[in-house]
Amino acid sequence: MKTNNKIVANILLIVISVILGVLIAWQMKNINSLEGSTLFGNTNQADLQEKIQQLNIVNAELAQRNAEYKESLQKFIELGDDENAQLKYYQEQLIRTKTYAGLTDVKGPGAIITLDSSAKDAKVSVSSLLVIVNSLKANGAYAISINGERVVALTEISETGSGENTKVVMNGTNITSPTGYEISIIGEVKKLQDYYRFSSQIWNHLQSQGVVVNMEYPQEVKIPALSENSPAYRQNLLEVIPDESTNNTEVENK
Repeated sequence: MKTNNKIVANILLIVISVILGVLIAWQMKNINSLEGSTLFGNTNQADLQEKIQQLNIVNAELAQRNAEYKESLQKFIELGDDENAQLKYYQEQLIRTKTYAGLTDVKGPGAIITLDSSAKDAKVSVSSLLVIVNSLKANGAYAISINGERVVALTEISETGSGENTKVVMNGTNITSPTGYEISIIGEVKKLQDYYRFSSQIWNHLQSQGVVVNMEYPQEVKIPALSENSPAYRQNLLEVIPDESTNNTEVENK
């Protein structure tokens, strides 16, 4: 029984490590996107102050997550050699990381941004959607969806076709809508309110394109899990490489 528990625990540890690695890479990508974003070509003082404010928020968020990871590691160390406690801990962490990775339905406090492009000649570009998603992630959003499609680490938003046949594709799904886009966010309401206030540059650009922007804060926001049919969900070509310590543990148990 102990041997089986160790094997299961090692497998769970590998899975958790992979998911956490993807999440960390995602967060670093957010920072690079924010620092290198020149979509609207702004260099005036107000825009620089806005970017500094956003980077300060990112820094605080990273510090908080780092503290959480350290606390989690300390809890594991304190478990000692209690294999049942370790197994339970791994299972709890697996549920937690699956939630962060977008593989479960979630609900919580947050906001809904509506981009109404139903007016004639109004348009929401892919570039605008990318800027909004990246800045939301950089400002501590726990979960995001666009027109019901979940944003995850491997999400790509792209444009296909041209003219009237232009479509916006996300996670391999056409999310184009003649009335615009609804962006659901779960996160701390105060942070999201600050984000909306400090991101006037984004909203002004959209409004100049004929888009009506609105942000509301319902008591509860629901966001669906990533569809298993999504290309972002597929992992059939990914093979986990166990570390040396895991291999040694399995050999000893035999």
